[in-house]
Amino acid sequence: MKALFRQVDITSIVFIRIVFGALAFGEMMGLFAYYHLTKDTFNPEKFHFRYHVLDWVKPLQEPYMSIVFGIGLIASLGVLFGKFYRASCLITFVVLLYAFSAEQSLYLNHGYLMIWLSFILAFFPMNRSFSLDVHRRPALRLKTVPVYYQFILAFLMGVVYFYGGLAKLNPDWIRAQPLLIWMEYKRKLFLIGPIVQKDIVAWVMSIGGLAFDLSCAFLLMFKRTRKLGMTLAICFHITNVLIFNIGAFPWLSISLSLMFFPPDLIPRFLNWMDKKWSFWARKRSTYNNRFASYVGAMDISAKKSRYMQVLLISLVSFHLLVPLRHHLYSGNVNWTEEGHKFSWRMMLRNKSGTGEFLIKDGDGVLIKRENGRSYLSRRQRQKMLGQPDMILQFGQFLGAEYKAKGYEDVSVFANIRIKLNDNEYQQFIDPEVDLMHQKWHAFESEDWIMPFEYSH
Repeated sequence: MKALFRQVDITSIVFIRIVFGALAFGEMMGLFAYYHLTKDTFNPEKFHFRYHVLDWVKPLQEPYMSIVFGIGLIASLGVLFGKFYRASCLITFVVLLYAFSAEQSLYLNHGYLMIWLSFILAFFPMNRSFSLDVHRRPALRLKTVPVYYQFILAFLMGVVYFYGGLAKLNPDWIRAQPLLIWMEYKRKLFLIGPIVQKDIVAWVMSIGGLAFDLSCAFLLMFKRTRKLGMTLAICFHITNVLIFNIGAFPWLSISLSLMFFPPDLIPRFLNWMDKKWSFWARKRSTYNNRFASYVGAMDISAKKSRYMQVLLISLVSFHLLVPLRHHLYSGNVNWTEEGHKFSWRMMLRNKSGTGEFLIKDGDGVLIKRENGRSYLSRRQRQKMLGQPDMILQFGQFLGAEYKAKGYEDVSVFANIRIKLNDNEYQQFIDPEVDLMHQKWHAFESEDWIMPFEYSH
C-alpha cells in the first residue's frame, strides 16, 4: 500500500482531465442536441422508463431542461480547461446522472463509466497544473502527486476490460453470436462492408475480442508486455470505431489504458515534441518559466493517508463485486437481464421481440390489446421488449391509465416472444401473470420471467 503514496509527475492525470472534459462535452452535446432537441426524448409529457431506486427522477419542462444541459455543457468545458474545477466536475456528474436516470432506455456502459469518472475526478487534483485555475492562482500549481490517482484510473479501465471478457465466456459468444448477425447488417459500410460481412471476420472478432478483454489489463500491467497490450488496445478500439457507432468509449478507453504506463510517459512525449516543433517548445518554455517558482508536491498527512486507504479499498471492492451480482439470480443473464446493467456486459446479445399487452377488467373481459407504439418511441419499445423490468413498468403504467379512464380492478398481461441471438423465438413473460400485482425485486429472481432454452 505504501507504494501507492509515492510522488510522481502530475502530467498524466492532467492529460486525462483534458481528454475527459472534451469527451464529456461531446456526450453532453449528444444528449442535448440529438436526444433532447431532435428526438424529444426528455419530454416530460411522455412516458419514461426509470430505474427502480431512482423512479422519482423526471425530466423538466422547457426551458428548464435545456438550461440543465446548457449548464452541463459549460461545466464540462470547465473540466476541460480546469476552471472552477471541482464544481465543474460535480456539476458534470449531476447532469450526466440526471439524464442517465430520467430515461433508462438510454443506458450505455460508457455513460455509466463517465458518470463514475466525473464524480471521482472531482476529488483529484487535476487542475493543479496546466489549468485556468492555476493561471488565476499560481500558488495552486503542483509538480507531483501521489501515484494512487493514476492507479485508480488504471484500475477502473482494467475492471472494464476483464469483466467484459468474463461476460463473453458464454455459449453464444463462443459460436460468434451475435457478431454473425451484426456483421450482416454492416455490409453497406464504406470500403470495409464487403469484408466484414464474411463469416470469418465475425469468428475472428469473437475469439479475438474474448482473448483481448481477458488479457489486456494483465498485458498492460507488466513492462515486458505493456507495449503489446497497448498496441492491441488501439487496434481493438479503432476497429470498433470503424464498424460500430459506440460514441466516446473507444477514445476514453485508449486514454485510460495509458495510465498503466509509468507516470513519466506523457512528460517524455511532451519533451519529444519540444525537439520536433520549435513553436511548441517556445510555448512550453514560456509556461514553465512563468510558474517556475511554483513546483510543489502534494503533502499527505498520516490521517489523510489512512482515510485514503479506506476509500481505495472501498472503491476497489465495489467495482470488483457489483459486476458479479448476476450470480445471485437463476437463469441466463442475457435472457433475464437480471444483473446485466452496471456490470460491463458489453455487446453480448442481439434481441428482437414481438408482442403486446392485454388489458382486462375485473371480470376478465378484454378491454384493449396494446402494443405500446402510441406511448413509446421506437427506441423505448425496442429496449422494453427484451427487458423484464421495463415490461413491468410499462404494464403497470397501462393499468394505471385504464383505471384513470374509469375501469375498475384492471389486470394487465404481457404476451411477448423474444429471439435471443440466433435461437428460436420463445415466450419471454408468463402470459398468465397479472403484472399489476408484481413487484421488481433487487436481489431475487422474478418467477414470471419464462426460462430460456437453447435451440441448438
